[in-house]
Amino acid sequence: MIGRSKCAIPIHDYDELDSTNAEAKRLVELGSDGAFVVSAAKQTAGRGRFGRVWHAPKNNVAMTITLPHNAEHEDFTTLPLTTGLAIHDVLRDLINDRAAVKIKWPNDIVVDDAKISGTLIESDANRIYVGIGVNLASEPEGVIYPTTFLGRFCDIERLALVERIASSWLARFESWTQAGFVPIADAYSRNIWRYGQSISIALNEARTVRVEGLCRGVSNAGFLLLELPGGEVRAFSTGDVGA
Repeated sequence: MIGRSKCAIPIHDYDELDSTNAEAKRLVELGSDGAFVVSAAKQTAGRGRFGRVWHAPKNNVAMTITLPHNAEHEDFTTLPLTTGLAIHDVLRDLINDRAAVKIKWPNDIVVDDAKISGTLIESDANRIYVGIGVNLASEPEGVIYPTTFLGRFCDIERLALVERIASSWLARFESWTQAGFVPIADAYSRNIWRYGQSISIALNEARTVRVEGLCRGVSNAGFLLLELPGGEVRAFSTGDVGA
């Protein structure tokens, strides 16, 4: 089993929480400052993008990285993509050549086309909260899309994975704050899900307005690039991607 390594910031670990994002906010209200991580062996009320429920059975990874930020000097539109790349780096290294690990724009991680990780980023005037879920020990039940879990590919302790993800994210975040997304846009595109293949993007919550095309990676601004049937490449700043 892959054991723990030292993390640069404190980790507050719980047996069970409603939401690691919510607990991080509570700790800040109680006076916690600086950067820290909240993690839980079980999360009962996690959320994903578009207000969806994030299922987190016991001994999967539910974690939130929180730290102060300067809203006046940082553009957060590409932070979700930077976060996706940080998680991808960790899972790719752990899974190695046993399966294909890709980033489903903007920050979901899929392994052989099955979802293994999702992210919800929230912020206020002073802090950022990066909520990350990874299926480690089991797949969630009751979801309509393919899922998988890391335990199929490697044996790693839950807190060891939390530490690895936190360290990877902090390194990517530091680089992002200094140089932005442009230096890593190519690396993101090389690891994007279904590059050169047909995908669709839903542009409204009801998923009734959709555009289909060939995935051409992302722009330097982090927009998803689709090559439409006529050859035009169109950039999308928001939307929900599917096959």
